[in-house]
Amino acid sequence: MAPEEAPEQEHDAPKFMEPMDSLGPRISFQERIEFQPAHFETRVTPVNDPNMVVQWYKDGQPLHSGNRFKLTSDFGYVALDIAHTVPEDSGTYSVKAINRKGEAEVKGNLSVRGNAGILTDTLHDQSLQKIRMLEEPRGPGAEEPEMKYGPPKFTQPLNSVENIIEGQPAHFEAQFEPFTHPQTTVQWFLNGKPLAASSRRILRNDFGLVTLDLQYALSEDNGELSVVVRNPEGEDRTSGRISCTPRDSIMRDPLHDASWKRIQ
Repeated sequence: MAPEEAPEQEHDAPKFMEPMDSLGPRISFQERIEFQPAHFETRVTPVNDPNMVVQWYKDGQPLHSGNRFKLTSDFGYVALDIAHTVPEDSGTYSVKAINRKGEAEVKGNLSVRGNAGILTDTLHDQSLQKIRMLEEPRGPGAEEPEMKYGPPKFTQPLNSVENIIEGQPAHFEAQFEPFTHPQTTVQWFLNGKPLAASSRRILRNDFGLVTLDLQYALSEDNGELSVVVRNPEGEDRTSGRISCTPRDSIMRDPLHDASWKRIQ
């Protein structure tokens, strides 16, 4: 007599557990300068429904992975990464999860300014100050005045990434000003030890937007992550945390309440 097949597990309708945001305060709007990266992420349940489909859209049109666009869906973690933005990327981004019981959707917005805009934007005082100094008439033999930038200051603190599962990607970002000082340096640290770029760890600094992308997180990444920006006039620091649960501990006991709480 053939053994009876186990009944198919019932799953609830999809539900997004977090708004789609850019990792700072819970906001669904991002502003970028052309060529800066952009990142959206959220979490959805149920995490173990083999029949659930996740689809991304821009202005209502389906998005697919490509040279600049990377789509991730792993055990409830859902993310969209744009490697370098262009003004045409501005618009409304949404992600929809569908299974046999229903569907759910969250949205976010992206605005991308062209590079030329940063030179005339009145918010960028350093750029305007330098232009005015260069345009001022000077007598013969007069020395070019020294440009004053001021010490760097983080205007957007570093985010934390918590309760992810080993093997999932992790994205960190912060923003600082002024970013035009030619001697600006950026250094990342994990638990006080300097971090360097690698095939797993991608570090970027684009017009003051500093990002660290872990292609896949490991339990050894757990702890405090910090980034320090320096120029000859001073320095500033911002910190966040990363906590990563070993994947095998989740897989061994997938129905245990504590495991689900860590995932969700």
